[in-house]
Amino acid sequence: MLFRELPRQAARTAVAKGIPARRHQGGVKQHAQDIAEGRCRRPAGLSLTKEPAVAARHAAQAKGVAVCVQATALKDGASAAYEGRLADEMAAAGATGEALLFARAGSVDFSTGLGARALGMHGADDRTIQYADSDAEWRHGGPISPRALRRDASQQVLQLDSEVAASGDATAPKTSYDTTMPPDGRDALADFASACEGKGRAWRAEGDAAVRLEWREAKTMNADVTATMARMSLTLHDTIDFTPTRAPPTAALPRAERPGKALRLSLIHI
Repeated sequence: MLFRELPRQAARTAVAKGIPARRHQGGVKQHAQDIAEGRCRRPAGLSLTKEPAVAARHAAQAKGVAVCVQATALKDGASAAYEGRLADEMAAAGATGEALLFARAGSVDFSTGLGARALGMHGADDRTIQYADSDAEWRHGGPISPRALRRDASQQVLQLDSEVAASGDATAPKTSYDTTMPPDGRDALADFASACEGKGRAWRAEGDAAVRLEWREAKTMNADVTATMARMSLTLHDTIDFTPTRAPPTAALPRAERPGKALRLSLIHI
């Protein structure tokens, strides 16, 4: 799922017209320059993000709203305008499969290792690559069709209200903007992102606070590590018979397995 800020008037016409943009023809090198210089130079194509809080901050600065875009729908725009230069450049960086299909449609996720490698191959400095990573930067080389925009049950384009988007401190770094929003603003942002993903209202923890796994957190997760931790947890449970509320005292462990003073036992609930 991708997110993008829009002026209020553009959001009203997006139902029928989608998101307009000039065609981007400059390849990865031009994308790198666009990322480095930001949106003030009004580059061709569109900048999107995988992190809704980043889109909310951009919406606050533009006094607009945030909308969400189904990333898979962007693959349908493959054309000769992109299939040559951009696709070849991404293939040279190691793109295969779905990433190559996106490149043929003018779309590149520059927040991944592949995206960073492509930027580096075309002269981007470390700061530009870090910008792409911190902004969860995805760039699309042309307009976005109306059917790529996520909608609610009444077929209206899903939006994060401008009042909610503007409820944080717009001078805060994009990576921490949502932490400056009031609790009800953070809950509304989580509900918006969850609705965009087709999940309805975000899950609530005790106290009715919305809980959602951020893209930045998910990026650091690793299936192999998770499986190993789960196996360790279940193995220890079978061996030591943890209760749901506490780990056994050190004395309950065999002498050879007794930890030093710094070890702290924790439970992982699955």
